[in-house]
Order: sequence, then structure tokens, then C-alpha cells
Amino acid sequence: QFGDFSRGVVSSLSSSSVTGAASTAGSYASENRVRLAGATGSAAGMVAGAALLGPVGLVAGSVLGGSAARSTTKAVSGDPTESGGAGAQGGRNSRSNESAAAGGNDRQGYKFGDLTRGVLSRGKKADGRSEKDGYKFGDFTRGLWS
Repeated sequence: QFGDFSRGVVSSLSSSSVTGAASTAGSYASENRVRLAGATGSAAGMVAGAALLGPVGLVAGSVLGGSAARSTTKAVSGDPTESGGAGAQGGRNSRSNESAAAGGNDRQGYKFGDLTRGVLSRGKKADGRSEKDGYKFGDFTRGLWS
């Protein structure tokens, strides 16, 4: 009959299969965020490298972009595949857990500037300094590559 196809499409969209698929896709992305960030960073690095240096830049940009994206994602939100990492703690980064233990404000999720603060913190640790120390030239770059 006329409209059977449309009714079938609407019926399937309103069923729980779409909700289940969206939920499954969301949990997959959350569990594999470091890998997915690495792939995205690699693609962006390839484009930038190819534009600047041609074929050599394509390869170098891919490697550097993927590495930077993975390390930055781990610094900000942790890696859920590592036991005891921030990802295993419900998505909170270790900085917010430390402030909660000290009686500070327990922040949940991403806040503006978390990415930069996480990278700077890693750079300071790589230089053998405390997270509380002031900024020193090179902290950001050290944080990206540590």
C-alpha cells in the first residue's frame, strides 16, 4: 500500500535500535579516544606537512601530528586502556582528583583551558619541576613530546 515504506522508516527510526546504535558508537568513541585522536592528528599533520614540505612533510607531519594528538589527549582526559589511568576514573583528569582530595573544587569534564594546562603540566614534570611552578619557555613543547 501507499506509505508502507515511509511508515517502516519512521517506525525503525523511533525504535530502540537507533538509540542502541548511538549509545554503542558513543561508548566506542569514549573507550578509543586516544586512538581516534591519534588518527585525526595524523591526518591533520599530513595535510599541513604536505602543504609546507611536500612528500617528506606528508610523512613527517603524519607521524608528528599523530604523536602530538595522542599525548595531548592522554594529558587531558587520560587513557581508558591503561589501568589506574584517568580514563579508568570516570573521565576525570588526575588534576581534578588531586584538588578533590585537597578539599578543592571537584571539576567534572572538560573546561576551557584544560588542554593547555595539561600539556604545560606534563612539560614541567618532564623538566623535573612541580606543576605549581611558574611557566618557563619550552614547557608547552616539552609537554607535547613527553
